[in-house]
Amino acid sequence: MSGILSGFTFNGLHCMRDFGLLYVPSEEGRVITPARRVNAYEIAGTSGTVRFPGETYGVSTLSGALYPMESPADDKAAQALMRRVAPWLYGPRGQLIFDYEPDRYLVAEVVAESIWSEQSWLDGGLDFTFEIQPFAYAVAPVVHRHMMDQSGGYFAMEVETGLPAPLEAVITNAGSSALTGMRIECGGAAWDFSGMELAAGATLTISGETPIGAEITESGVVTNALVYADTFDQVALQGAQRVQVSLTFSGGSGSAAVELRARGRWL
Repeated sequence: MSGILSGFTFNGLHCMRDFGLLYVPSEEGRVITPARRVNAYEIAGTSGTVRFPGETYGVSTLSGALYPMESPADDKAAQALMRRVAPWLYGPRGQLIFDYEPDRYLVAEVVAESIWSEQSWLDGGLDFTFEIQPFAYAVAPVVHRHMMDQSGGYFAMEVETGLPAPLEAVITNAGSSALTGMRIECGGAAWDFSGMELAAGATLTISGETPIGAEITESGVVTNALVYADTFDQVALQGAQRVQVSLTFSGGSGSAAVELRARGRWL
């Protein structure tokens, strides 16, 4: 097969452009769908299993080797190259983007030991394994921004995604009246907050992505906003959907900058 693209970028650095290393995947191939753990149970006296709603996805692995395109002069030069590569490859869990799919990233890290070997490549190579978290994500999220007053309004959002994409919201008080409450509703699920006193410039940030949560940032101080949540459902988008937003202010009128975003994800 010709024209195979198998280079990758990890935590912002590319194996070939930044290190002069060719990536060759292992013969095991790459996992397309991770293993599922489903809620299925055996019941005495019945054949097979009974399936209940709900499932989780496991971590997968992706192995390969990195080979220098320019032959090291000796073992000393090869070791020096690997010492430069190690902090990158063994860096924190982060984005892994393959050249063949530049618009999506995986969340990965190297945990197991990596071995420099001269058995499969004349000048030696580094064998390693990525641990891959279950989903692939869109590099660019869908982002919509509107200025809104107490009348509220809606966002017409369309997210290309294989699985429901959790919603995120950033609401910044842009008026003189305190922002006291807000409601975001989509597809029967909602976030409903009340009893707040967000002054001008203060921001309420809500995330449906893991780790799920909400926080208020005011005068550089960050506090937990979930204490003001009356309803906190799992709000997610798939395809074209309408997201309704309602705001309340202490003076009866006010304005806020509302930003909604969702990042497509796939197995």
